[in-house]
Amino acid sequence: MRQPEPCSPCRQLCRLNRAGVCIGCGRTAPEIRDWLSLDVQARWSVLRRASERRSKLDPRTDDA
Repeated sequence: MRQPEPCSPCRQLCRLNRAGVCIGCGRTAPEIRDWLSLDVQARWSVLRRASERRSKLDPRTDDA
């Protein structure tokens, strides 16, 4: 069975913190840049990593 196409995690809160992670979606600049050229499996992988990063962000400082 084929995996469904993931939606972009962009939240229109585009700002990279000092670690180079977007405070809105949790992706790095290369992940954001490459999103459209990634296959479905790679996009799901990016979403998992971005979710982990976002969960570690400190909302007071936007840094992990």
